[in-house]
Amino acid sequence: MTRSSRIGRPSVANALATTRRLLSKTVLGPLRYGQRDGYDIERYWRDRLHRYGRSLVASGHEGRSEEVNQDEYAEASATLTDICRSADINFSSARVLEVGLGVGFYTRYLADLGVSDYIGVDVTDALFPEFEAEWPNFRFVKADITADALDEQCDVALMIDVLQHIVNRDRLTFGLHNVVKSLRQGGRFVVGPVHSVTRRQLFYVHFWTREEIIIRLRDYAVLLAAAPFRTGEVLVFERS
Repeated sequence: MTRSSRIGRPSVANALATTRRLLSKTVLGPLRYGQRDGYDIERYWRDRLHRYGRSLVASGHEGRSEEVNQDEYAEASATLTDICRSADINFSSARVLEVGLGVGFYTRYLADLGVSDYIGVDVTDALFPEFEAEWPNFRFVKADITADALDEQCDVALMIDVLQHIVNRDRLTFGLHNVVKSLRQGGRFVVGPVHSVTRRQLFYVHFWTREEIIIRLRDYAVLLAAAPFRTGEVLVFERS
């Protein structure tokens, strides 16, 4: 069965659920979480993770089933493996920084690749007790990379499905500089997706282009590779 057939035709219940989500994202969400320079990112993601737990719906597409989200994450992780291999990234021997943990999908991905020296940074610690139980040798830090300076020296930084949830331009600049400065010279920064057109979509979503990321990193890193990823591209930079 194909992914599209699993999404299926909308039933009345699905239509009502879609209407509720639309109301939440366009009216209630901005009222509850909106701020002058963006939104209350910590509160929003804490509440969303408490609502969905470890389901991929929490960090993926709320309008799709768990099964469809699993398929999409599996496809994305396969692409990530290919581009990281092309950029000569050896995760098993690297000190790895992951930014934006969601439900821990890519944390598990990194663990399965043999990563042992790991730091995970997220704006909320809602799932940290579960993460610490599952990966007791990993270190988890609550911090907002768009506001809190990192004090790390790593070989690889992974920031997947995070960019679009930074909606303020100044915070985007600070966050990107913050992550790249945590890399040793020659370190790799894997980030995405980026999109062909920049636009603000929802109160918590802004799509950024490849050019907007490159120009912010031009004094710190050079682009090594790019590949199609989800609805955009994933980029790999080398710390200069």
